[in-house]
Amino acid sequence: MTKTLLKTFPILLLMALMGGVVSSPVRAQMFGDPHTKVQVMVEKSVLGPGEPIRGVFLMKMDDGWHTYWKNAGDVGLPTEANWKLPDGWTAEPLMWPAPEYLDTSGLISYAYEHQVSLPFVLNPPSTPLPQGQQTIHVTLSWLECQQACIPGEAELDFSVEVGASATDGPDAAAVREAFDALPTSRKDILASRDGTTLNLHIPADLGLPESTYRFFPDTAEMIKASAPQDLITDESGARTLKLQTDPSAETKAEELSGLLVASDGKLRHAYAVKAKIRANAPIPPKQASAGTVLFTLGLAFLGGMVLNLMPCVFPVLSLKVLGIVEQSREEGRKAWHHGAVFTLGVLVSFWALSGLLLIVRAAGEEVGWGYHLQNPTMIAFLAALFLLIGLNLFGVFEVGENLTQLSNVAEKKHGFSHSFWSGVLTTLAATPCTAPFMGGAVGFALSQSAAVALLVFTALALGVAAPYMTLTLFPRLLDKLPRPGAWMVTFKQILAFPMLLAVVWLVWVFGGQVGSDRMAMLLLALVVLSFASWIYGRWGTSYVDKTRRMGVLGGLLVTIAAISLGYQASREDPSAELWQPYSPALVEQLVSEGKPVFLDFTADWCTSCKANELVTLSRGDVTDAFLERGVTLVKGDWTKKDPVITAALAQYGRAGVPLYVLYPGEGKEPMVLPEVLLPGTVLDALKEVKKVK
Repeated sequence: MTKTLLKTFPILLLMALMGGVVSSPVRAQMFGDPHTKVQVMVEKSVLGPGEPIRGVFLMKMDDGWHTYWKNAGDVGLPTEANWKLPDGWTAEPLMWPAPEYLDTSGLISYAYEHQVSLPFVLNPPSTPLPQGQQTIHVTLSWLECQQACIPGEAELDFSVEVGASATDGPDAAAVREAFDALPTSRKDILASRDGTTLNLHIPADLGLPESTYRFFPDTAEMIKASAPQDLITDESGARTLKLQTDPSAETKAEELSGLLVASDGKLRHAYAVKAKIRANAPIPPKQASAGTVLFTLGLAFLGGMVLNLMPCVFPVLSLKVLGIVEQSREEGRKAWHHGAVFTLGVLVSFWALSGLLLIVRAAGEEVGWGYHLQNPTMIAFLAALFLLIGLNLFGVFEVGENLTQLSNVAEKKHGFSHSFWSGVLTTLAATPCTAPFMGGAVGFALSQSAAVALLVFTALALGVAAPYMTLTLFPRLLDKLPRPGAWMVTFKQILAFPMLLAVVWLVWVFGGQVGSDRMAMLLLALVVLSFASWIYGRWGTSYVDKTRRMGVLGGLLVTIAAISLGYQASREDPSAELWQPYSPALVEQLVSEGKPVFLDFTADWCTSCKANELVTLSRGDVTDAFLERGVTLVKGDWTKKDPVITAALAQYGRAGVPLYVLYPGEGKEPMVLPEVLLPGTVLDALKEVKKVK
């Protein structure tokens, strides 16, 4: 969350031009924000034929300020270079020296302090260049932070001469030193996995005497940045750096890439790592002492009892208390039968969940309590379930009987099957929550043998069921509660609000996994599901057979529509990674080369755009057709004011979005497609594009 805010805040509010423009044969002057100054240095004052431009951005930060590495860590943004090059020239990605590890109140950053030299390489076109000057323009943007963060930007121009032979410039030595300081690649650094631990195996000749080691991952969510990195040396002298995987990662990494930095306090050596992660044989669980097991069972039981007070569980179980009140007063001592069956439902569902956890663990996967919440489909299901529970508590619909009359509350009677499934529902409602004392007990269980793990989960289940089993065993305790009346209906409706809060939280988690577009789709599915519940509650419980049948049928059809929307929201969009951001230069280059291009001008606030993306552009057959014909997909995002996209819209005679343009390639005229985009429309238009052989 913090990382997202820091990435969007500068773009939305503070990004400003913070520099000037200068022309010089070989050197640009100093520019930048008051806390960071930038200098461009190039190696050659004269380039030989076909020779690339090698240079560096020298960034000098004021004391206490820092800029960021390519993976900024928990907070921050990396420095970016946006080039405007002569025809045919291409820019390689910026190169990054080893960063520093900064810990700011538990938030980890990979950053540069004082100064840093970022090397770059510009490659000339394949055709020979005429002799003369080549002018290069670049926009360098960065985020600089101390207690606060400020975005910086500099517009820089520099020129180089193309001649018959190369000549070093005055900054040649500094540029070469920066390139020499880049991390060296080591292919003999290997990686393996032990559950939630990644092992980086360090060769004996790597590093310095008495070195300390730290690994910097190339991308976020590869490892947990704040976790300690422990160095283990075995009897043979082999060294292993222990890294903890990031529990919020959507997928399990198959490759470990980044920098391994060795330091003895004076010198630092950085090594580029790119190693496939081997799967180690599962480590045999450590056998804990009997005393430790008994202590953990007590923690698990206590954690289960406290879990009843969590917002995910409390509404469901509070309703069960109301049922127990009635059953105990009506059935007396026999009411404990319902408590026992409820406990059995909790036990069976906890056993099923723990068994699944152990099976997945045995397969070498990383698991923990709530691991299924990493699956968007499961999150969508739980959000829908909690919404239905909330609507039921509000009285929008009732299952099995209409409680419009208060007297019906006291007349309800439920069988043993209801008590059993109430226990199952309680467990399902509990899975998104973790109570005090519970986290350590579950973590201990997953590090032990299957028998000990099942004992811990059994204790946890008994803790959840204990208050309700106790009430049915000792019905005199219920005499302290008010007698049935209007308060029960009011209390039931109050309990709906925690369920809705749980829905909000689940939808937020869902959006973090699949993006805001799919989150909006899930919200739409939940609205449709609410409409289906209202239809059923309004007509599906009528005493008139025809009306009741129509209400049930109508509610079912609308529910099917809600399920379809929810499924679409949770499934992976096959086209998400195929789109490139719009730039006039990119489109001009592709069109000049005769390549087919599809332009999508869209905005997050454009409902027609989002409908077209859902119905058409994210469909598998449409995506396959684009791929078969080698069409480059380019998206122009007009969510925020962008004069470049505004000009592009005007070029096609439009003042707003959506706008869809297909360039069939081979010099054919562009085709402007309708604003309401159907799959058949796109597939028919693509017939003008030749398939890739």
